Amino acid sequence: MCTRRAASWLSLATCFTLCGCVRSLTYERWTTLHLGATPETVEATLGEPWQKADGTWVYHDPDRGITASIFFEHDTMIGKEWADPDRGIVGSNPRVTQPGDAEEIRVQRIEEAESH
Repeated sequence: MCTRRAASWLSLATCFTLCGCVRSLTYERWTTLHLGATPETVEATLGEPWQKADGTWVYHDPDRGITASIFFEHDTMIGKEWADPDRGIVGSNPRVTQPGDAEEIRVQRIEEAESH
């Protein structure tokens, strides 16, 4: 009887854990964002950005190789860009208008040294 009760609790805990692991940074969710979206809409769709700087929100998932950028002007989305290993780069930076122009976003991964 005790084993059955423990199994029930374990099943319930597993269910709650899996339900809480929904990834908000997905290509499908990113595609639902359209020009004119507010920062609140973007955050409700993709979650908290990894970095916010100069009207650009960057979402980054190094484990899956995903970087997504959302570009704002006056609290209105003016563009978006998605990059992953399967699709490559989709979308564009609206602030890059001439050949050779680029907006550089540096991503640095810091790993802890192994302790001996």
